[in-house]
Amino acid sequence: MARIVGLVSQQASDKDAVSALTTKISEMMRSMNMPQALSELGIGQSKVCEINNKVADHALRDACLPTNPVQPSREHIKQVLHEIL
Repeated sequence: MARIVGLVSQQASDKDAVSALTTKISEMMRSMNMPQALSELGIGQSKVCEINNKVADHALRDACLPTNPVQPSREHIKQVLHEIL
């Protein structure tokens, strides 16, 4: 995606492309005053622990999941939830 939108050259490494894209997304989120973490919404670790199985179940049933280039496991989804606190 970073290559397609011109954030990096076609010759850039995948690592550089991912870094450029995540930086751009964060910049866009800040410019729109969007929260960068669940904690900014008042959602703490105890709430994430309480709902992580339900969120993982819903994510695994998402109709778009089959088109994802990486098929996440339930544990990976739960790990991501904790990382975005």
